[in-house]
Amino acid sequence: MSSLNGMKYVVFKREGSGGEKIYLFPETEQHSEFAARMPKEWKAVRGGFVRFMIQDADGNTLEGRFKCYGESFSLGLQSDPEKDLILLYRELVKE
Repeated sequence: MSSLNGMKYVVFKREGSGGEKIYLFPETEQHSEFAARMPKEWKAVRGGFVRFMIQDADGNTLEGRFKCYGESFSLGLQSDPEKDLILLYRELVKE
C-alpha cells in the first residue's frame, strides 16, 4: 500500500451532476493515464499532488495535515488547493 506521500490526484466531475470526486493514485503514474481509465461521463477538472505534512510554521514536528498543490502537466489542469483539500478530507472520512 502506498503512503500519502508521493501521491497524485485528479478531481472529476460527472456530466449532468454538480458533484466532484477526488481520486488518489501513485506518483509513478501519469495523471492522463489515470484519467483515461475513467468512464467517459466523468470529466477531469483539476489535478495535482498530495503530501502529508507533519510540522508547524517553525518546522517543528507537531501533528499531521494534508496539502494539495501543483498541477497536472499531462492533463493541462491546475489544482485548487483549498477546494481539493476539502474533497480529500470528505473522501477520507466518508462512511
